[in-house]
Amino acid sequence: MKNEFDYLNDTEIDFSIYDEQQLTKKERRRMKNVIKKHQKINYLKLAGLAACVALVAVFAQTALAQEFFVKIIKSVSTGYNTFVETDSDGAAVPVPVELSGLIFDKNGLQANKISSGETYYDKNGKKITDLQKFAQEYTDSLTIVNADGTETTVNIKDAGDSDPLINAAAEGWVVISDPEKINDYLDFSAKLPKYVPEGFRFYGATASPTDGQYLFVYYKNDKTEKCISVHERILNEETAFSASFDGKMTETKIHGNKAVIYDGRNIDWEEDGISIGISAKNAVSKAELLKIADSVK
Repeated sequence: MKNEFDYLNDTEIDFSIYDEQQLTKKERRRMKNVIKKHQKINYLKLAGLAACVALVAVFAQTALAQEFFVKIIKSVSTGYNTFVETDSDGAAVPVPVELSGLIFDKNGLQANKISSGETYYDKNGKKITDLQKFAQEYTDSLTIVNADGTETTVNIKDAGDSDPLINAAAEGWVVISDPEKINDYLDFSAKLPKYVPEGFRFYGATASPTDGQYLFVYYKNDKTEKCISVHERILNEETAFSASFDGKMTETKIHGNKAVIYDGRNIDWEEDGISIGISAKNAVSKAELLKIADSVK
């Protein structure tokens, strides 16, 4: 018994009566989306890509984020997206196997767990001020034991010194060097800041290779090597996200829309059908961050 596809195969069609038309780049991307099942892009992964100095929160973004955050302070929705302020005091994660025997507590005893808010030392009694940099001295990756007993391997090689455009290219993203061509790769009109602090310049942008729904734009200070990143996406159920973090979260308004400021140097809001976020940690003051956000048009 034939199915509908068999009958279609038996059908003869004279394609010569049709005019050949060339698809635009945007139309070809859309066709690929129809053919290839759309894969939802993880927001935390994109957020990591957006940071000019990629701070890989090894302990917070893996095991801790999955059930170790035991206290939720408050939750704020900007519409599609939700932001959760948490308190991880007392949260603990097992020491990764690669660092076993290398981390000690204040009493000089070998640490089996790393607890939020505690101070740790190396085998010589020197205080470990940055666990990530400490780990990079011994290994390129860490094996994290999750709350459910499963293991996750996290690559930490060169984390903190990577270039966002190089990272994006390695991931297969489209890298855009001309700000005037950004909209050629999007299914929406990008909103860019009209104001950036003195010393910062347009450094480049990246867009999703499979659809026109995601955008990251970077502004870099060549003297300080610090970056400001603007991330945007179309608002729908597929692109909506939730983000949790330690630290104070405050609400404000940008162009009359509810906005959330978190970690002191990040702001997110929704406007005209797109989600907009600006990350400027350690690059500018909170006042400058608000000035940049207010200039986005």
